[in-house]
Amino acid sequence: MFELKDLKAFGKAGFDGKKAVCNLESGIGTAEFESVSECVRVKIKGTAKAGSKVAFGVYVINSENVKWRVYGETLNSEFDVNYTFDAVNLTVYSDAKRFTVEIYAKSETAEFEISSFSVTEETNNGENIKKVCDINNLTTMENGEKGAFVTLLNGDKKVVPVVPENVVFIGNSLLLGMYDYYGMCSTAPDKDYYHYVTTEILKHNKNCKFTKLHGAVYECCEDYSGLDNWLYTEPNRATKAPTVDSLTSDVDLIVVQLGDNVNSEEKTAAFKLTLEPLIKVFKEKCPNARIIWMFGWYNRLNVIDKLFEVCEKWSIENIDLSFLHTKEYEACKGQISLNAEGAGVEVPDGWITHPGDEGMKAIADKLIEVMGL
Repeated sequence: MFELKDLKAFGKAGFDGKKAVCNLESGIGTAEFESVSECVRVKIKGTAKAGSKVAFGVYVINSENVKWRVYGETLNSEFDVNYTFDAVNLTVYSDAKRFTVEIYAKSETAEFEISSFSVTEETNNGENIKKVCDINNLTTMENGEKGAFVTLLNGDKKVVPVVPENVVFIGNSLLLGMYDYYGMCSTAPDKDYYHYVTTEILKHNKNCKFTKLHGAVYECCEDYSGLDNWLYTEPNRATKAPTVDSLTSDVDLIVVQLGDNVNSEEKTAAFKLTLEPLIKVFKEKCPNARIIWMFGWYNRLNVIDKLFEVCEKWSIENIDLSFLHTKEYEACKGQISLNAEGAGVEVPDGWITHPGDEGMKAIADKLIEVMGL
């Protein structure tokens, strides 16, 4: 996308293509750019003159043309930056329309030299794509109906019916991305995976109850307190009540679709710290609930090792969506979807790497298969 030759001076900076002399809050940077990549990598090497305070920043420009820094780092006298950010996440959750990467002075004057610079779009899903955790808990109950093994908090196992009575869905934009009520980027509420799956369940149990919970706050936490805040304190965007209020003893299926927004070192560390405690909360509050975890449409590699470790320990069925993430299953440029008022609106380009109608149907079909309906 960008190399050293593409950098331009801004403010009162002087720049000869390698060396920059800057006044306070001036520097060098890229032109504004758009991206629909979940992994934009910034690599910068250089040196700052003694006494110069220099910083690097990633900036977002939103739909109202407001610009702000989403990440900043003060650089050492000899700096080697290797930083990634998730443009899809920022587009969906922070209204990002364009981005820019800048190096600027933090002192009255600063002088630095850049030896190498690059901004590139990468993918997190290609590596280790064959690694799987194939757990099948299906069995036949004494009455001849389909059942599934559930591992209890004390380690014992019990069998619960495959056809549920009370289901909690916990997800991110794939569940609640379109105006906080259906999945991004399906074209309508009856075209997302939630609709297809609940319709199938209702064929078997017309009285089944369903709850949707927004889980992106948990994905984006950077320490243990973030889990507690999401569970017990902050009103869930979907229910306007703490998440834990929906985790009741009569819940017998929890479908979790989380992991895509675990997109930084801090979030990955927090995910590894909090995943098993979260599972234990599910086991404590919903002791009869079968858990199925879907993940990996984006940022598969950041969560896969810990998720597979915990799934194997607690015998939790999981669905790796990265196997479904192909161009044919993504939304398309110029796609029209229904807004909250039922009017058709064009989906922003920054959203279209999400699953479209065919992708949502493929996700639903896989979930229905794993459920054993």
